[in-house]
Amino acid sequence: MVDNQQLDDYSTISRRRFAQIAGATGAAALAGCGGGDTTTEGGGQEDTPADGGETDDGTSDSSTQVYDAEYDNLNQSAATADLQYNHLNSSSYAGWIAWTLTDRLIAYNFNEREYQPYALEEYTIEPQRAELTIRGDYAWADGTDYTSTHLKQEIAASYIVGGGLWDYIETLDNIKTPDEKTLVLELPEAANPTALEHEIGAIQTNIRAKDGTPFATLWNEMQENGVDGVSDSTREEVSNFSPSSPPMTAAPWTFESGDANGVRLSRNEEHPDADNINFSNYYWGASPGNQHKQSQLVSGKVNSVMSLYCPPRIAANVPDEFEEARPPAYWGTGSCRTTSARTSNTGRSARQSSMRSTAVS
Repeated sequence: MVDNQQLDDYSTISRRRFAQIAGATGAAALAGCGGGDTTTEGGGQEDTPADGGETDDGTSDSSTQVYDAEYDNLNQSAATADLQYNHLNSSSYAGWIAWTLTDRLIAYNFNEREYQPYALEEYTIEPQRAELTIRGDYAWADGTDYTSTHLKQEIAASYIVGGGLWDYIETLDNIKTPDEKTLVLELPEAANPTALEHEIGAIQTNIRAKDGTPFATLWNEMQENGVDGVSDSTREEVSNFSPSSPPMTAAPWTFESGDANGVRLSRNEEHPDADNINFSNYYWGASPGNQHKQSQLVSGKVNSVMSLYCPPRIAANVPDEFEEARPPAYWGTGSCRTTSARTSNTGRSARQSSMRSTAVS
């Protein structure tokens, strides 16, 4: 366990706990490109307790009181019904919504400016070897354990879209699975560990080669013929696969419904970090453009805006309960700065905490 840290007006919590809270929801804020160390979001709603008791010491507790409240965020798309959930198909990919339905292996803590384990329990990276240990309690939303084989399938599938890890490994033989929760990358040549960490940080729990999906066909061909031996027909099938809902999810949120107005997610009670969330639903509303986002934010009709250019004259009218987040561009690895935030609402009602945000991704 790493040392504890003090974060603004939040109680002192471990860095692991901070990363868990960060993964609970994907909320965010207003701004543009231009530095700063503050955060944005807010807007409470009427809420009704749904079950359990409360925690207020920052520790996980299965009796967390869950309020019948919905968190409202705005998506970048004006037609959410047309979005699809295959990240290997770049056309109309659900983007931020899909990110909410998957977990990163490691999360970038903007406060500490470093990566920390999330879906992983721990990891070590050396110039020619990386060992990733998946959390023992980590599972898909249907309750199936998330294993090292699933992670290997994810890395393998990324080959057909030029996944960054394939700049460091050559074949499936470079990816070892010594047990159900451990994956080892053996690199043919020495690499910069920091660069390799950034590539691992980009991996999310997107793919499970479940029978009946193009991912299963892709995985079978890769095992038989190698990653570069996949048939053109299979590549085309995978790249054109456009599911209207996620084939599988492994995150604190699961897909409930979607139409032209928005996409509604429900709290996944089986996720190991579900106790960090005490509200029942998450809603991504469609937004036709920047001015619409500005008006929704100024009027307090939403809890947050994921990303927004907001000039000073507009920002001056944003209600005080919102906070602005300006984490670095490229999630901490670039020089320009953009906006994002992660929401925590642990141990308080949604109304009391206004669903405050922390600058972590």
